[in-house]
Amino acid sequence: MSKNEDNISPISGCDDLKVEEAEISMKKFFVFSKNNYIEKTYKENIDILLKGNYSLVICPDSATNDTKEIAKLHENGADVLILDHHISDVPFSEYAVTINSQYNYPNKDLSGVGVVYKFCQYLDILGGNDYAEDFIDLVAIGLMGDMMDIRSLETKELIFKGLQDENIRNPLIAGLANKNEFALSKA
Repeated sequence: MSKNEDNISPISGCDDLKVEEAEISMKKFFVFSKNNYIEKTYKENIDILLKGNYSLVICPDSATNDTKEIAKLHENGADVLILDHHISDVPFSEYAVTINSQYNYPNKDLSGVGVVYKFCQYLDILGGNDYAEDFIDLVAIGLMGDMMDIRSLETKELIFKGLQDENIRNPLIAGLANKNEFALSKA
């Protein structure tokens, strides 16, 4: 992969990472995600990746500033995709494809969950699918949880859309909405 200034973000803001493993199309890959309940340090998780010989590492909501770690993953044969919204303190890694809402995107109030959602929408276009919409409720909760400014029309629309009854698919979110339905109707 070559450096591209039009691409958006690498691994930042992650002290603790949850590492999930999956097999797709016979290629082994990891998805990093923030998790405060993991006992391993960031360095330990990078070491796990380096030992795992993964062909693809996807870093949602992270990696913008972690150029050294990205270089190590590249040296180990991994392609790296960064989907982030954190501002970069350093030039983007030449060893990752970086998509970051803070660069070359009009909505600076789109958090990491929004960037991942927009990427999934693009994959849907390429594949002729509509899978991203199955997660719009999680996008809404993520944008609110990250306390994004809802004066941005796109951010506000994603939250509004994700909280519509017909779009709530996550069982936990549905359960919370049903449990609080009476209280919400009084508001």
